Amino acid sequence: MRSTGERPELPPGSTGQILVEMSFDCSVAFRQEPLSLRFSVETGDRRVREVGYPVAIAGSDWERDAQSMCAPHG
Repeated sequence: MRSTGERPELPPGSTGQILVEMSFDCSVAFRQEPLSLRFSVETGDRRVREVGYPVAIAGSDWERDAQSMCAPHG
């Protein structure tokens, strides 16, 4: 997983979205536990901290898309 390079600036107390690009290995089965997404956040006072967020892949649109791309096309 990697960032698309966008660095959104958000007002304090707000939320936003970040775009990521994911690569899947078709020979490896999906794990049931969430994927740990970690990124750095810089606050208005220029402090940087790490933020973590679990992302459920199993049963998600990401899993369905990956499975359809990995399926043999005949």
